Amino acid sequence: NLQPYVPVIFEVIEEFWDSQHLATILKLIEKIASGVPNAFRQYVSLIIKRFISTLNEFQSGSWSKTSHTANEVFDRLRLVLESMRDLRENLVEYIHILVPALLKLADSL
Repeated sequence: NLQPYVPVIFEVIEEFWDSQHLATILKLIEKIASGVPNAFRQYVSLIIKRFISTLNEFQSGSWSKTSHTANEVFDRLRLVLESMRDLRENLVEYIHILVPALLKLADSL
């Protein structure tokens, strides 16, 4: 059973969110969401915050001050958007937070 390990897993997710391992982290999040949905629910707000911070970094251009190349930044954005799509059933309660962030992103393009 994965449930006892979920808190520790999310500590690792927090630690490595800004790393080159975002694709793996997002797949892990999706697996937790489908495998132990009750345990996952308490971490949805954390994931929402991370999604929004990634969207905000992209639209503000603050990524240009990091070591990430433009391709890496676009890839991170794509990964986050795909993960939002894949987790949509778990994010319904937060749609009022996500839509404005997505609209700001669209406006910045």
